[in-house]
Amino acid sequence: MHTEARPRPPLPRLLRPGARFALLVGLAAVVVVTAISGYTFLASFSTPEGQVRAGRAAAFPPDTVSYVPEGHFYLVHLESGRFIALFERSPWLQRVHGPAPDACRIRWYALPAAVAPPTPLDGNTMAAAIAAGTPAGTTPAAAGHGFFRENCSGWMFDARGGWIFGGSGPLDRYRVRVVDGEVIVDTTHLIHATLRG
Repeated sequence: MHTEARPRPPLPRLLRPGARFALLVGLAAVVVVTAISGYTFLASFSTPEGQVRAGRAAAFPPDTVSYVPEGHFYLVHLESGRFIALFERSPWLQRVHGPAPDACRIRWYALPAAVAPPTPLDGNTMAAAIAAGTPAGTTPAAAGHGFFRENCSGWMFDARGGWIFGGSGPLDRYRVRVVDGEVIVDTTHLIHATLRG
């Protein structure tokens, strides 16, 4: 007796070789996306929006000024070990005219050792400092020997952001904290200085 071989029923789509490969690739993609999303979610707790990681505290020697372009501020490491973050814009321009153009940024000017830092209301030291000062880059520069100057108005400030010359008053600043040796600056809230007269 001859029995006829029945054709095999087709495999379900998920069990076909091409479909299995596509399924594995899809699952791998889901795992990767989930891992990245989870990492981003957890990282958002350690560095919330507006919290700028300036770097390791040890990277900023005491008595230096460093520009941090990611946060648009200068990080001053005082000799006492305390950090100050000074906003790069003139307080007066911010409050009177709104956001200042890039040309009106505050810049740190390093001075040669032979030139005394400018002192308030002393035209001689201010003129000498302006003539001798050179704009510093993002590398730490000696805080005790230099000054901040607002490029549009010429207003001047000391390394702590204190007023030397001009109509504005001290520089605005941000809160700074050191967590596990990392300097973190909160740029979500600007601490406004009191404007002069």
